Amino acid sequence: MDVAALEEMPLDALQTVVQDLKRDLEKNARFVSSQEEELTLQQQDIDALKQKIAAASEYDRLQLETELSDEQESYRMLNETLVGQRRNVQEREAILHRHEAVLARRQGLPSPSGIGSGIDLSPALGKVEQLYGQLSSEVDALRQQVEELEHTIATQEGTLQQQEEEVQQQKNALLEQEQGIGDKRLAAAEMWGKVNIYQELLQSTQDILNGLRDKCSEMEELAAQSQTVVQEQSQSVMELQNAINTLTADAAPQLAAS
Repeated sequence: MDVAALEEMPLDALQTVVQDLKRDLEKNARFVSSQEEELTLQQQDIDALKQKIAAASEYDRLQLETELSDEQESYRMLNETLVGQRRNVQEREAILHRHEAVLARRQGLPSPSGIGSGIDLSPALGKVEQLYGQLSSEVDALRQQVEELEHTIATQEGTLQQQEEEVQQQKNALLEQEQGIGDKRLAAAEMWGKVNIYQELLQSTQDILNGLRDKCSEMEELAAQSQTVVQEQSQSVMELQNAINTLTADAAPQLAAS
């Protein structure tokens, strides 16, 4: 800042410059204040997520830790932006103080050393920078935990995939066994059908055989009766033959004498 130029500047022009600097400083200070409030809200969200993670299950913890990592990254980026904005406000405040000091001296007033002290952000800046370092360490630790969890999940997914394949193989084997059992049941049903047919044929054959046996018995009885008749007839023939022979023997001498 060129103090000599301010000393030579018309008083009303210097007053205008001071007013412009005040408005610009207030505008930037309000913006930084709103960003500080946003930073505070993000810190509250981070604290709330940490509490949820502490009480969450292992499955939900991974998603919550991812959200926490995103929130902390957003916090880090906003805080880095605010670091430069805070310095800019401090620089503008210092420039305003110098202009006010020159203006007060030219007006014959006491130096306004206390002006602008209400927006001194140095303590807040130090606190936020300290918090930023702490959060950066926590982010690194959480990132490592997330990587370990991702590795664990990948391993578990591989194991699960292998188990699913084994279950599928067992399922396929059971389906094949069921198919084989079905085929055997069908073959057994066909065999039982044939057995029933054979049984019916066997029964018919047995009935025919029984009929033939009955006829054979009848024929045997007829044969026996015929044999008896033949024997009786043979006996009669023999008796008749004997009678003829006797008659012939008796008649022979008589025939010879005559």
